[in-house]
Amino acid sequence: MIGILISADVESRAELERIVTSTHNLDQVIGYKLGVLCSLSLGLSECTSLVKNHCDKQIIYDHQKAGNDIPDITRRLVSLTYKEGVTGFILFPFAGPAVMQAAIREGQSVGLRMIVGGYMTHPMFIEDDGGFIPQSLPQRIFDEAARLGVTDFVLPGNQPDVASAYASSISVAVQSPTFWTPGIGKQGGSICALRAKLPANANLIPIVGSSIYESSNPSLEVERLSCEK
Repeated sequence: MIGILISADVESRAELERIVTSTHNLDQVIGYKLGVLCSLSLGLSECTSLVKNHCDKQIIYDHQKAGNDIPDITRRLVSLTYKEGVTGFILFPFAGPAVMQAAIREGQSVGLRMIVGGYMTHPMFIEDDGGFIPQSLPQRIFDEAARLGVTDFVLPGNQPDVASAYASSISVAVQSPTFWTPGIGKQGGSICALRAKLPANANLIPIVGSSIYESSNPSLEVERLSCEK
């Protein structure tokens, strides 16, 4: 495990400040994921500035879920977030390969870490589970992302068997991929259970949100998760 990415899905400066000030000095924390809640509430520029005032760790932007508009809008979104100081961008390109290509090429051109997902953590997502997304789509997304040079992928951390299957196929196409895994903690995922299912040499970055930001002691919760057996 490389470390934990904290998902800061909060809506006030005080909440974001509390999370960052209490965790930024922990070696286990590799950075912060900023989403639409804090970005719409405070502005992305203010959010990134707050994090950078405390540390130089990674700042990943998750539009929840970017990749569902036309290629030009998605490309401009990637460019805008880069200008606001993020270091990585999460993309779920359900709108198709043209959108994916535009976003990834824009991100790569400015040095953003492009992180591609195709399978979400909640029930009734995939068609076989009562959802709208065809069973074949996530693999198609991962295959195309690998072809475009992506080495970072989002996998469902609360579904170890699903994550393991995709991790195995991605590892054939990509040398030393990194897997970012939401769904840990309150969504039922366990870092230990997930790690046991992934390839032994997998680079794993669990993404943890509410278990940390709803805790009365975020730093203690990070320590607990990091030492989970």
